[in-house]
Amino acid sequence: MNLPKPLKRRLQKKETDSDLLIIFKSQAGKQMKRLTSLIMVLGLLVIALSANAQSYKFLPKKTHLLTEEELKDKRISTTLPIYTQKGEKLDPVEAMRLVGSPDFTMEVYGDSAGTPKAVLFRASSEEEKEAKLAMFMAMDKTGNWKNKPAPNFAAMSMDGIGLNLAEMKGSVVAINFWYIGCKPCIMEMPELNELVEKYKGQNVKFVAIALDSKERLIPFLQRMAFDYEIIPNGRNLAGIYDVSGYPTHFLVNEEGKVTFYQKGYNGALVSILDRRIEKLLSVKKK
Repeated sequence: MNLPKPLKRRLQKKETDSDLLIIFKSQAGKQMKRLTSLIMVLGLLVIALSANAQSYKFLPKKTHLLTEEELKDKRISTTLPIYTQKGEKLDPVEAMRLVGSPDFTMEVYGDSAGTPKAVLFRASSEEEKEAKLAMFMAMDKTGNWKNKPAPNFAAMSMDGIGLNLAEMKGSVVAINFWYIGCKPCIMEMPELNELVEKYKGQNVKFVAIALDSKERLIPFLQRMAFDYEIIPNGRNLAGIYDVSGYPTHFLVNEEGKVTFYQKGYNGALVSILDRRIEKLLSVKKK
């Protein structure tokens, strides 16, 4: 796949997540109040910036699509209006999800002086989707977990099913650590459910380890569907896996070894998991 030259340069520099993602602050159980900044590296994923950029009537008057050069070294105020290409206003939490999603490309519009005035998310082209996903795939933070045997656990699920990781050898296992007060954990659940549906009937297990008690989880799950096999009271297991942030995801191959690890929210996470699961299943078929 041919990536845009600016993107190739940044991948070669191995820039960190903080250069590429929305940086945001949250407190467990509280509404996320603001995004502290929007980093403009994702603007590089606009494959072809046309001189005749599409005009959106809902954007501030006398603004234009800012170029890579105009965006250089600029941070975007969290007070700027954020729109979909249909003119729908987005809150910062939804923007955080879209900035990492390969399905959307972020554009920044500004005045004649190059001052940002509005942010817009439009549907990505197929080429942009592949480029954005490739960028996040290249930022693998698995580190010391790579090919390390996943710590074994044996516990009862919410449905009374005994789950033993050692007995799951021979299957690909996706493990998610979360808790009810974690807003990003809840935000990614619908897409995680789609992943479960996609691999239904295949040799893939999905296990979610919640910090909360069964009594707290029951009413929550009545309001919010989560299709992973859920283990309650998972603080001890979180300690065994050295989990220090939420959500945290592990992907374990058929041999019981960790092939992928991610701490924290990433709008591209489900797409990354999907690609990696496909790869593990295809290797087994060979």
